[in-house]
Amino acid sequence: IDCHYAKFLWRAVQFSFGLYLHSIITHIFYGWLLGVDKKRSKLVLVGASAICWALWLSRNDLVFDKSPSISYMQVIFRATYWLRYWAQLQKFEEDGEFIKVACCKLEMTIMQFCQLWLEIYK
Repeated sequence: IDCHYAKFLWRAVQFSFGLYLHSIITHIFYGWLLGVDKKRSKLVLVGASAICWALWLSRNDLVFDKSPSISYMQVIFRATYWLRYWAQLQKFEEDGEFIKVACCKLEMTIMQFCQLWLEIYK
């Protein structure tokens, strides 16, 4: 949770969905699930799992495969790739659509962050 990629990703999720971000990982997910019905809470956990998986794969690429530097956008798009893939495996079509809409929202937030960052650091 303390690497700069993870911090950026969780902040992007926070801004995208208006969530409160705790400093302890178990509190993050618990806080996100408060007030969410059981059906949606499973989808929130699918999203959190995809982000964790993307972080894990990206860090492994950097550490073990000696990949060149990976951008924040690459990590986000890796996460949304997995989310869209897993959306196809959902039992109900509306659950898959819910996940796809969340992916678009997260990607749009990241693109806005990057555009703002480019304008600030020109």
